[in-house]
Amino acid sequence: MLEVADSGPGIPPDLLRDAFTRGWSTKTVPHTQDRPEGRGLGLALVDGTVRRLGGSIEVLSESGSRVIVRLPVSVPALSAPGPADATPEPTAETR
Repeated sequence: MLEVADSGPGIPPDLLRDAFTRGWSTKTVPHTQDRPEGRGLGLALVDGTVRRLGGSIEVLSESGSRVIVRLPVSVPALSAPGPADATPEPTAETR
């Protein structure tokens, strides 16, 4: 489990789903030459990684926001596959 918190205004409950969309941000700062990509990348990357690893994300937004990420103790290897004869058969736990 990993928990990250801030002391900002929090994310309004009706916008929680949008918070994990790439490009979404509570900040209204316009794009600049120093930041041409804008904002709203972090939670989108976290969401994709957590889903791929079979975990879950919980967001509490009371006084600020708390993002709680839970990952399973055992996750599938993310490295490149080896030779076909070295690849183990999938089990019910790894499907």
